[in-house]
Parts: sequence; C-alpha cells; structure tokens
Amino acid sequence: MLLSVVMVAILAVIALPGINKKAYQTDKNIISIDESTGIKGILCVSIFLHHFSGWIVPQTPIIYFFSHCGSFMVSVFFFLSGYGLKKSTINKEL
Repeated sequence: MLLSVVMVAILAVIALPGINKKAYQTDKNIISIDESTGIKGILCVSIFLHHFSGWIVPQTPIIYFFSHCGSFMVSVFFFLSGYGLKKSTINKEL
C-alpha cells in the first residue's frame, strides 16, 4: 500500500507541472507529446528495473520498491499510450 502511494506521488511530481490547466476548458491536449514521451521513458526504465530486480539477491530498499510496483507502472504506461492514440485519432478527422 505504501509503495503505491509513493509511486503515485512520484508520477504526480513528474506530470503535474506539465499539465495545461486551460486545456480543461478547451479541446487542447492536457499533456503534450514530449511530456508523455518523457513519462513513458521513465516508466520503461522502471519496468525494466522491475524485471531485473528478480535477479538481484540482496534486496535493497530501492530494489524492493521496483520489484513490487511493476504492474502499476505498466498500467500507467498503457493509459498514456491509449491517451495518445485517442488524441491522434481525433486530430486526424477520419
């Protein structure tokens, strides 16, 4: 439970400064492509560390953190990818 709260806090610190507050009133993007790409890059490295943490025998606190937050990081990654696909489909005017 504590690990989930810490992970949400870390993602909030990364994502909140880039959120466009005026985008809620218009149809603009809330998160830009560069910001979502940066967050997805951090999540990719975190997911890699999650998979790699099973091979490391001495569990330090940081390794313990990554070994238990993998599914949450994958969920956020898929959410951001889906958001980007939805926005690109809307912008292409099919």
